[in-house]
Amino acid sequence: MQFRQDYTHFAMRRLKLCRMERQCFKVSPQIPLEVFLLLGANHGALPLSEIYEQIPATEKAIRLHLHSLVSSGLIAEQQGREDKRSKEIALTNSGFEMLSKYVAEYKDFRLAEGSE
Repeated sequence: MQFRQDYTHFAMRRLKLCRMERQCFKVSPQIPLEVFLLLGANHGALPLSEIYEQIPATEKAIRLHLHSLVSSGLIAEQQGREDKRSKEIALTNSGFEMLSKYVAEYKDFRLAEGSE
């Protein structure tokens, strides 16, 4: 799977929007979407500890969503690259396809929004 630069840029912008929404409305965006955006902003993989640090929810809530995403085949939990004791979360091919579809639909939405 090859990450395009525009996916990374998109994910970083969308994360910024999610964080602004959280501050403004005092609610957390959907955890699965934030997981996908974090993975997208980090070329498809991120240590589990960083996911826990960057999503303002309880570790238990995050774990439940991660388990659901692993069960559905969208992400995989694997051994850390540098520290074999750590865990890393990575997009699977199915997860990458879902992220790609989301990016395309979001771009179409933004284009349509700009033309009104």
